Amino acid sequence: MVQDISLQIFHEQFDRAPSEEELSKLQHRFVELLNQRYSTNPEMFAEIPGASVILQKISSLPEQQF
Repeated sequence: MVQDISLQIFHEQFDRAPSEEELSKLQHRFVELLNQRYSTNPEMFAEIPGASVILQKISSLPEQQF
């Protein structure tokens, strides 16, 4: 899923598919920016109430049901 999001972002910005190196750089930069934001404002990363319960239920479903 992360790779799908990265591919979409790259395609929207550059109207082409990225190379493996470009994709890796994009993903590393995204994580770097998340870490910077977390260190300055960790409350932005609080769980949405009930999200973990829903994710647990989804992960227990057979794959063909999503």
